[in-house]
Amino acid sequence: MEYLRLKRQAREQLKSEDGYALSVRRMHEPERVFGQIKNNRGFRRFLLRGLPKVSLEVGWAFTCPSFAEESCKG
Repeated sequence: MEYLRLKRQAREQLKSEDGYALSVRRMHEPERVFGQIKNNRGFRRFLLRGLPKVSLEVGWAFTCPSFAEESCKG
């Protein structure tokens, strides 16, 4: 039952004031980018295989929203 103990411990840490502040701070910025990539751009699976190729594919996927954001600023 190590799993249940660790799960309870994590829940207690998140319920603490410091844990809640950390989780709120962490969830804001990355969610927007991941949501854009998955939902708006349809990026659900890697087309290439192997760590170097996947790294390249992820790089392109994460670079595109940055370019789109900059182009909207004018």
